[in-house]
Amino acid sequence: MSNTRGAGPAVTLVRNATALATVDGTTFLVDPLFASEGTLPPTDNTPNDRRNPLVPLPDVDLSHDAVIVTHRHPDHFDDAAAERLDADVPLFCQPAEADAFVEDGFTDVRPVEETLAEFDPDAVVLNGGAAQFNHGEPITMGVEDVAAVREATDAPVAVVHMEAINHCLLSREELRAETADVLIPEDGERIEF
Repeated sequence: MSNTRGAGPAVTLVRNATALATVDGTTFLVDPLFASEGTLPPTDNTPNDRRNPLVPLPDVDLSHDAVIVTHRHPDHFDDAAAERLDADVPLFCQPAEADAFVEDGFTDVRPVEETLAEFDPDAVVLNGGAAQFNHGEPITMGVEDVAAVREATDAPVAVVHMEAINHCLLSREELRAETADVLIPEDGERIEF
């Protein structure tokens, strides 16, 4: 899959944090969650006991050149993804999780670390949804976090990881009402930067 529609980067939100990001003709599959709707247990210790994912996988071409896994929570990398992905796909991950991917059978694991302070990104894609357990603060970005990133960069900002997992309590509608100049795609929607 190449970036033939526009000159800049583009992102297609698949569902939750699963996205296809195309940069300079290379398509990255980010945080693959391939489980069918309702086949995973609810996230424990949350105010919502619905089975995950809450929504079906949309009919999107999942062709990719490489995979990025931000972290190994089951809503970012599940057993179905581990089974469906080619073992030799370039897989970018956190350094602390590289050995686990090798143990899963992946042969081209590439640990990386990057921050907004070190790089001048063309686009920023955030995990929002204000995912929360019954106690403590949200573990993913909420309205204030998204607004802070919006202020920290001139790059376009898009927010994914919303309305697909039971502990994500911030809706797209609420985030749109509380922020400005932030892209909040629907499942299956492609955005170009």
